[in-house]
Amino acid sequence: YRIETVDSAGNTSSYATADITTPSYNVNTTADSSTSETSADGLATATIPAGAVDNGADCSVGTATSDDNIDSKQRIVVGPYLLVCKDGTGNIVTTFNKPISWSFKVAGKLKGVHSPVGYIADDHGNVSPIKNSVYDAKANTVGFSSEATNAVLVIATITPPLPWNLIAIVLL
Repeated sequence: YRIETVDSAGNTSSYATADITTPSYNVNTTADSSTSETSADGLATATIPAGAVDNGADCSVGTATSDDNIDSKQRIVVGPYLLVCKDGTGNIVTTFNKPISWSFKVAGKLKGVHSPVGYIADDHGNVSPIKNSVYDAKANTVGFSSEATNAVLVIATITPPLPWNLIAIVLL
């Protein structure tokens, strides 16, 4: 790579060069076996079932950057995350043949909120709830399945504070 800087007057610097070495391609997902990939923070796990990809792929779960449009009465609990799979030629896998199972750890993340639900975010930051999303209060997890390759996240409803007039009535 060559990099050149230009200042506000249009003056340019000489080129700086750099060599970049990338790791070799590593198939961690095959068409005939199930694989689980977990985010670096350990909060999101995507399970890719056998048959979800046609050929081998290198998959990982990472954080996604998005400007999510959520209701003011809601808060993002965890995410957004993105499952990225690349085939042997470096192309991103854009469709899965079977749904990906997602599981999110929400322990310690639900203070001041309730009813956590899995959501999917489109490329414009618009979010939609996942219909089969399930909150397991004992395990402190939210899970769902989706064939989409969009970013996923968990959103919960903000718990409103108790109204002062109710507190006053109880005290009287």
